[in-house]
Amino acid sequence: MIEVDDRKAKTFKELDILALTKSDYLIHSADYELVYWEKLLDIQVDRSKVFIAPNCNTSTTLLHQRSFMQDGVLRICWWGTFIPLHGIDKILQAMQTLKEKEVKFTCNLFGVDRPIFSTYAEKIQQANLEDCVFLRKDLNFADGSLPKYLVENCDLALGIFGDGDAARHALPNKLNEALAMRLPILTMNAPALTEFFDPEVDFWTCEPSADSIVMSILNIIHGVVYPVDWEQSRQKVTNTFNAVRYQEVLKQVLSKATPKLSPKETQNSESGGLTTGRAALN
Repeated sequence: MIEVDDRKAKTFKELDILALTKSDYLIHSADYELVYWEKLLDIQVDRSKVFIAPNCNTSTTLLHQRSFMQDGVLRICWWGTFIPLHGIDKILQAMQTLKEKEVKFTCNLFGVDRPIFSTYAEKIQQANLEDCVFLRKDLNFADGSLPKYLVENCDLALGIFGDGDAARHALPNKLNEALAMRLPILTMNAPALTEFFDPEVDFWTCEPSADSIVMSILNIIHGVVYPVDWEQSRQKVTNTFNAVRYQEVLKQVLSKATPKLSPKETQNSESGGLTTGRAALN
């Protein structure tokens, strides 16, 4: 981790400011994230140069088929990199409360092999959750093993529940990934979600606290939450977050940039190899 006052941190900050304020055109995944960067870096981004191209991270075609709690046990899953905005500690606190309430559940936390993995293994042991919460690093999206497991074994996916502006201005990848599989998901309510979704219609939300997570899960178990048409949510995701839409935005930007290029740069652009330069994309 780089310290705030480290020279590298200052260099990265300068580069971020340069990219966001001096680019001829700026392609970004969401406007709410730009608002966050403006506040964090104390800058103003020229919106006339901004083109929003939502992340196309919904590659799997597998669909959730499992009946809810078909074996009498709530099968909860989460996946990610264990960074602060994910709010994993709150998830563990919620799982501890569910266990105390004698709820029948399992919770699989899928991550990557990194130092913090062992930290959470110790937290699970200290909370006496080893019989219902499991840390796993054996499945992933790259080889398709994780999506296959999720559509066959998961009743409820969990999103993010972090504190601070970063969490409130983030659109979690796991939200799109879950919805693309038609997998029910509960995540924290945040302003960023409204840019592409109707949070009270497209999926389940709660406040970013362990108590709110617990209450929401209990309501889901007892069938007293608002209904969600998961197929409709899946279609919204696949229509919004896809490679075709991203390519359309890219073509739009290139069409604006091409007249400004030198003849040599224009030739490279048409051949698919746009070179860097003053008028090229930054």
